[in-house]
Amino acid sequence: MSLRKPTTLFFSAGEPSGDLHGANLIKQLRASCPTLEAVGYGGPQMAAAGCGL
Repeated sequence: MSLRKPTTLFFSAGEPSGDLHGANLIKQLRASCPTLEAVGYGGPQMAAAGCGL
């Protein structure tokens, strides 16, 4: 049993290229930290990557 809390990061993207880069970053971070909780403001690509908008 792990007592470690998940890591939460806030992301913000206000235009399509930021949405794309944010989504790619979230995917890469989750590959090395599966418990990552991503939240923030973004578009459909960040939402598809699992960011809670």
